[in-house]
Amino acid sequence: MSTRIEWNHNRIKRFWSRVDKTNGCWLWTGWTDRDGYGSFRIPNGHSRAHRASFELTKGPIPKGMCILHSCDNRRCVNPDHLSIGTNKENIYDRHLKGRDAKGIQHGTRTFPGRCIRIGTKNGNAKLSESSVLQMKKLREMGLLLREIASAYNVSISTVGKAVSGYQWKHVGSSGRLLDGREWMEFPE
Repeated sequence: MSTRIEWNHNRIKRFWSRVDKTNGCWLWTGWTDRDGYGSFRIPNGHSRAHRASFELTKGPIPKGMCILHSCDNRRCVNPDHLSIGTNKENIYDRHLKGRDAKGIQHGTRTFPGRCIRIGTKNGNAKLSESSVLQMKKLREMGLLLREIASAYNVSISTVGKAVSGYQWKHVGSSGRLLDGREWMEFPE
């Protein structure tokens, strides 16, 4: 994340000029990154402001360590609210405080462009749920992968990945999608 910052008088003054010190959290008033954390420009890049604050007030951050917020305020740079910990501790802290990604604040609603589209919702799909189901039945009847591939005009590896479940995991061999719906009911 951040590299060791070489602090000089001007850099220290510039850092604290972007902090609004209140009774509780000291809020970063400078630029914030897309995740909502304060960002402080340093030679050769940026450092998250809370990491810079920790380093400035408490010393160097060991490689691979995280800086945890006791207040859960991403813009806070108050050294009394910051502690050092592992990534595992950071994730556990997030879980204990109920800040795991969930519901309408996660996934397709928040970042629709980043979500993986499965089945026919993937624009690169060469098969459909029904054809994968039929391929699985043909394979169970003893047909070779190359025969099935030829019938569907796709590669042998495409058929192999579909019938093995390596791809198209959501299509079960029982004639149902793994969530229990009939394959014909699958929304297009």
